[in-house]
Amino acid sequence: MELQRDDGLFRVIDSAKNTVRVGTEGWDRGVDAPTVGDVLSLGGSNSEVESDVTVSGSVESLVFPHVYVYTHRIDVDQRRKFDEQSRQLEIEEGSHLVEVSANVDVYVRFDGSGELTRNGDDRLRLSFDQPTPVTVRFHSDIGQHTEQITVGSTPAELAEGISLLSATIGRTDPDRTWPQIREDPPGIRLGESLTVPKEIEERHEPTDTSLVVPPELEYLFTAAPLVYYLGGTVELDETVTPSLDAGGCRFELGRLPEFQYNIASVLRRVFFLDCLAREAGAYGERVSLSPQLETLGLRADWLYSAPMAERVEAYMDAPFENVSEEFPEWNLTMYVEPNYRHAETLPHILETLPFVMLPESEELSKAEWISLSMDDSYEHGEQAVGPREPTDDSFTRLQREISNVELVKPALGPSRYHGWLGENVPIDVFKTFPEAYENRRNYFDDSPISVVAVLNNTDMRQEHDAAVERYEQRADALSIDIDVRENIRSAQLARVFESRNDLVHFIGHSDERGLECADGFLSIESVSESNTQTFFLNACGSYHEGVGLVRKGSVAGGVTFEAVTDSQAAEVGTTFARLMVLGYSLERALDKARQQVMTPKDYAVVGDGTHVVTQSESILPLDLRLVETGRQQYRLEVSQIAPFEKGGHAQDRFEGSDGDYHLGSHDRSYELSEQQLQDSLDVVENPILFDGGLYWPDELREQL
Repeated sequence: MELQRDDGLFRVIDSAKNTVRVGTEGWDRGVDAPTVGDVLSLGGSNSEVESDVTVSGSVESLVFPHVYVYTHRIDVDQRRKFDEQSRQLEIEEGSHLVEVSANVDVYVRFDGSGELTRNGDDRLRLSFDQPTPVTVRFHSDIGQHTEQITVGSTPAELAEGISLLSATIGRTDPDRTWPQIREDPPGIRLGESLTVPKEIEERHEPTDTSLVVPPELEYLFTAAPLVYYLGGTVELDETVTPSLDAGGCRFELGRLPEFQYNIASVLRRVFFLDCLAREAGAYGERVSLSPQLETLGLRADWLYSAPMAERVEAYMDAPFENVSEEFPEWNLTMYVEPNYRHAETLPHILETLPFVMLPESEELSKAEWISLSMDDSYEHGEQAVGPREPTDDSFTRLQREISNVELVKPALGPSRYHGWLGENVPIDVFKTFPEAYENRRNYFDDSPISVVAVLNNTDMRQEHDAAVERYEQRADALSIDIDVRENIRSAQLARVFESRNDLVHFIGHSDERGLECADGFLSIESVSESNTQTFFLNACGSYHEGVGLVRKGSVAGGVTFEAVTDSQAAEVGTTFARLMVLGYSLERALDKARQQVMTPKDYAVVGDGTHVVTQSESILPLDLRLVETGRQQYRLEVSQIAPFEKGGHAQDRFEGSDGDYHLGSHDRSYELSEQQLQDSLDVVENPILFDGGLYWPDELREQL
């Protein structure tokens, strides 16, 4: 991590470009202060890591971003939480560790008394009556695990490798639902025979659960997420019906294709009920869905201390189907072609705990593509007052051929977002490749975020200028370096992609020859390698160029399948830019941005759509939808589901909210008067879907 001291604040950037800023008043570094290391385990971290950064000094106050804060009274083992609804918390005389849960965690160790307050700008302040010695440690969970399990090309060895992937999860109680507890699994690589690193062998303590499946890759791939979460083993037996064994209790799962849906159903049931059971732990909170445990006749205190197999048995025996609709939609399904090359990608995929299913698709006609695309637009959805008549350019657009890409219609499973690792190019998914996940770790460094905006079509200057403005709005907070290029030549554009960049936003034209430049066209085939982490090729039919960038070193990017009008491109491009700097993943950002135009399915993500370039200060950005229910009366619908996160919780700050905690992916709503709505707009920076359009808070004020 890199520590910067500037204008009375500390700024820390970790290797995934996460940034936290801590303001200081009256800082004097020339004093002794109590150490953090001996009590750091109280803050949820088992040990200090080499990348952690520590500073000590005397200070009058510290200012933090909008985050969750816990206080630990070390000398009497007392813990309190300063939650979203709190405005003030007195910290009595004693020895204390204050934990700030942000994009980069902050631990503050001091002896004495203090006060926590929430300022009018929603910042949190830790104040002292007099200058007080403190030690501040910055900690990031981002790591670069190098352990790799080698497996031979046999189902038996792959089954053993999958069983070992949970070795990095530090505990077996319901706290394993917390995303920060589930460390990245070790890698898998193909070799001559099974080889397990000593560290993995020592850390691996399988639970008393196992999945019994036939020795076929289709079963191993689709079973992998449940095996990973349960921490159990895989047994191969082609003579029996596939089943889950929990401490001797066997639950049959059927054969494919129903097997993959039954696996998904069990994972969803066990995971969400574990999320409720963790309220009995040190970091758990009672959430809005907690009463469902009582409905099912289950007790959080018993579940929290029970072994995995006993919890699974209790969950499977409970009538979960009676309450299933109350629980959130799953965040992500990955459709993976089962082969040994993709076995090496499987650990990367499991980091986000998706469902894994077999890819199936059917042909997509031109008429069906147009119909599906228009139905996916905000202005033609159920939120709209009425469909608007197409403009001349959009009507002409609908008469064109579909694409230079042969698109198919995928059979999609039960989740909000979808990724495709297999043959064909489906709509409604991000199309990914093994290289996307292998490339991702190449971009771990603590340098500032670098954004290059390239305008190679002066007719699209409006999008260019608006996009640059969006990036600049959070440049200081996120340490963004912005480079603007105009009308550059093909050799110059090649150097842009070959140089180290975190995001390249290309605005211009393209055709079968490549991306248009001042002296012709650049084909990505002529680029030696890509050192551009992510990109948005906002140009006609840029799919193949985007795939080329991922194959040559990028992680992910936005592309188009078809010719798009300048007005559509500008609308999508400026919204995409603003969402990216607010911490949305590529798939989530492009999904929101593209639905503003008449044919949103023209746009897609290639590579790892779960990837995030910048972080939200609230850790996970909000999804907001507003419905007018009467005269000056509204319903605000809220969710925080994202393809890269599973297991967090949230507490809303909107007017009318009751202070409840919610699973991050759980939809909730608030009934607001117009004044309450106006007050709520003061605490959000996310776009709001209203009356068939996507509005930013300031735009919604004008609309209302």
